[in-house]
Amino acid sequence: MKVMLLAVNASWTHSCLALYYLRNAIADLQHDIIIRELTLKQSVSEALETIQNEEPDVLCLSVYIWNIEYYKQLVPDCRKLLPKLLIVAGGPEVTFNQKSAAALNPDFLIKGAGEKAILRLAEMGFKSDCQIWQGEAEALSDLAFPYQSRDAERLKGRMLYYESSRGCAFSCSYCLSAASNKYEQLPAARVCHDIDLLLELHPKVIKFVDRSFNQDAQRARIILKYVISLTTNVPFHFEIHPDLLTETDLELIKTAPPGRIQFETGIQSIHPETLKRINRPSDWNNVRQNLSALNQIVSIPVHADLIIGLPGENLTMLKAS
Repeated sequence: MKVMLLAVNASWTHSCLALYYLRNAIADLQHDIIIRELTLKQSVSEALETIQNEEPDVLCLSVYIWNIEYYKQLVPDCRKLLPKLLIVAGGPEVTFNQKSAAALNPDFLIKGAGEKAILRLAEMGFKSDCQIWQGEAEALSDLAFPYQSRDAERLKGRMLYYESSRGCAFSCSYCLSAASNKYEQLPAARVCHDIDLLLELHPKVIKFVDRSFNQDAQRARIILKYVISLTTNVPFHFEIHPDLLTETDLELIKTAPPGRIQFETGIQSIHPETLKRINRPSDWNNVRQNLSALNQIVSIPVHADLIIGLPGENLTMLKAS
């Protein structure tokens, strides 16, 4: 069967890591697998033309909050254009939002981690009376490096996503990453090896999707030290928990070449009562000091996040933040 793995990204510079994991999961089976990545800037008619030209038997959709409305327009037209097409939908938006899943009404819905579920479906030739498939998490260390050398042409000059850990060690009430109650990370040596492979794809940016990259401080330092030592112009983007930074970390970060490292820091709220209610332990005074120290390192761009609408907060409190 011809299987198309489709993503609709926010822009051309983005890529979809999930497609490459799914491709690898079913690569050993007798299916013709193709990856197509579109953007929200492309019309639905363009997407339909792309799908029609390939004439897949199975269309697998990676569904997120930013592309669900696009898919709501695309799927009905796909049904009309290719009435025998089987549609598989997965991703966080259809895993946790029943209305979104119902709106797409796929032939098969994968909820949660997709690698094992897509493999079972593919082994059955995408023939099953079961519509909803509960994903079973596979150990991150058992998953092969997601990208292949043949992906270089597609990914060159784009933002390349990489997962050195899966899940989250925290239990913030608003975050889907904490929903699985499972957190695992790759060893630092494996991550450094994978970084070399990522650079061979000539990306614009390498973005770690780890929710709190510096959760394990010693491991994070090993990886940062390696990134700093590289001879490359590719920036590395990390999401960090600023409350976990130490003086040792700050001294290491100061040695980074200009533009090598970017930090996204999850503040979410500066108000102790709110942090308590959302189950996110954090010391704002310590966070403020660490943010101030990071801002003094002019070679490191720092992006700080606040969340609007957290319990116990109002517009006045948000403005004060």
